Amino acid sequence: MRKPKIFTPGFWIHILFRIEKLALLGGVRKKAQKLRLGAPLITDFLDMRRGDNCIHFLPIGMGDCMVLESAGHFALVDAGDGRPEIDARIARYLKHIAGDACGHVRLDWALATHGHIDHIGGFAALVSNPGITLERLYLKPSDPASLHHADRERVPAACRRTIEACGAHGVEIVENLPREAFAWRGFAVQFYNTTPIRGRVVYENENSVGVKVSCNEHTAFLSADINNVIGTERKIAPRIGQIDALKLGHHGIWQSNTRYFIHTLRPRLAIMTKWGGHDAVHPTSLRWLTDVGCAIVGTDEMNGVLVDFSQDEIKYYYDIHAWEDESEREPCHG
Repeated sequence: MRKPKIFTPGFWIHILFRIEKLALLGGVRKKAQKLRLGAPLITDFLDMRRGDNCIHFLPIGMGDCMVLESAGHFALVDAGDGRPEIDARIARYLKHIAGDACGHVRLDWALATHGHIDHIGGFAALVSNPGITLERLYLKPSDPASLHHADRERVPAACRRTIEACGAHGVEIVENLPREAFAWRGFAVQFYNTTPIRGRVVYENENSVGVKVSCNEHTAFLSADINNVIGTERKIAPRIGQIDALKLGHHGIWQSNTRYFIHTLRPRLAIMTKWGGHDAVHPTSLRWLTDVGCAIVGTDEMNGVLVDFSQDEIKYYYDIHAWEDESEREPCHG
C-alpha cells in the first residue's frame, strides 16, 4: 500500500526547508526595516523648483515615471499606465516643476523603456496635452514574432497608439537608440539593452531598456522591467558598475534584482515603483539588497522620491508631491 504523502521523507524535508526559509527572511526583513530610510541618505524635502541635476521618481502606483532635470531642462523616462487620473497627476507635476510663466512644459526627450502599458500607456495623453511639448521620443521596436502570445497583440497596440499620437503632434520618433553614452546638459546618459530581441520567444520585459545617469561622479540606474530570465542582468551588470541609486527592475518582483546584479552594482538606495513600496520587494531581492547595506524606499509610501546629483555628496529627498495640498497658481493671461 502506498504511503500517504505526509509520511514521506521528502515532505518533511520540504517543511523544514520552508520553516528555515521563513525564519531567515524574517531576520532579513527586520534588518531591511532598519535600513528602510537610511538616516544619512534621506532628507526632508525643501524646494521643488531646483533647476539642478536631479531625478524625480513620481508616485503613480503600479507603473514608472521618472523626470530628469538639468540646468532648467527636462526629460522623461516612461509615462505611467494611461489612466486618466495618472495622466493628470503627471501633467500637474510637470507643470509645477518645469512650467514656464504660463505653465507650458518643454521636454527635450523622453524614453519609453518598453511596450507594457504601465510604462508606455501615458505617452499618448502626454503628447496630446496642449501645455506640454515633447521634442523626441526614443522607442525601441519589438519584433511581434518574437513576443510571447500574452504580449503579441497588446504590446504592438500600445506602441501603435503612442506612435500615432506622436505623429499627430509632431514628435520625432527615434527607433535606433544610441548605444554609447551621450551628454545631455549636466548629465551623461547611457541606454542599455538597446537591440530588439529576435529569433526567440520572450516576454516584452526582456526588451526593456535600462538607463544609466551620471553626474559629479554619482550614478543612478533606472532598470525599467529588466530581469535575468534570459541573462540580461548578468550581461549588463559589469558594464554598469557600482552606482548610488537603483530603480528596482520590474517593480521588485521575482527574477529581477538578482544576487549577482545587486552585488555588482552595490547601490546605496533602491527605489521601488509599486504599491506597497519596501514591503513589496521580493524576499530574495530584499536579502541581496540588505547584504550590501542598501536603503529601500517606495515611491508611493514616500509620496515620491528625488535624487539630487548637484552637490559633492548625493542627496535623497522624499514627499515631493506635498505641494499638491497647496492652492493652484493663478492662470497666465499673457
